[in-house]
Amino acid sequence: MAQFVAKLPIIAKRKISENGTTVTFEEGMILAKMISCTVTPTQSKVELYGDDDVAEQDNSVTGAGITLNTTHLPTKPAAFMFGSEYKEATEKDPEQIISKDSDEAPEVAYGYIDGHKQNGKKKFRVRILPCVIFNQPAETSNTKGNTVAFTTPSLSGTAKVDPVTSEWKHDYFFDTAIAAIDFLKSTMGIQPAAAQ
Repeated sequence: MAQFVAKLPIIAKRKISENGTTVTFEEGMILAKMISCTVTPTQSKVELYGDDDVAEQDNSVTGAGITLNTTHLPTKPAAFMFGSEYKEATEKDPEQIISKDSDEAPEVAYGYIDGHKQNGKKKFRVRILPCVIFNQPAETSNTKGNTVAFTTPSLSGTAKVDPVTSEWKHDYFFDTAIAAIDFLKSTMGIQPAAAQ
């Protein structure tokens, strides 16, 4: 299966039902344009030996490491995903992100779309990781030289097994990009433009 597209990285707030059995997502925020995303599952590999052989083993997935590269990092989603304070611009003050040593990154949902082609047929996958904590990124600022060199943010995070549902990822498959985009946006709590 050949991959040909990766797009629309979105984070959203997690909302746990009153009875504590289901999780939905709301107030989704698009994180700019995706350059790349790598999801690397982590597994608990434990073996119990008996009579000089493996008697029992456990290879369960405990989560995943995430590396995400986007064209830029918008201020409001950045403040939310790192647990910082966000202030909109006013007539008197510029837009601000205020980071403190007491900030704690919240658990968020993270989703994106990638496309694959197999035997000449396109399929679009929506992947949603329901419980992710992102880390503050390293930042490099370069002066302009003889040529322009773009630098883009690289984010890392950890996907956990959702403590409510015991799930760590959801994959959904669509025949068209439009259907995938509509599903991802609605699932992550982004309302259609006409409804806003």
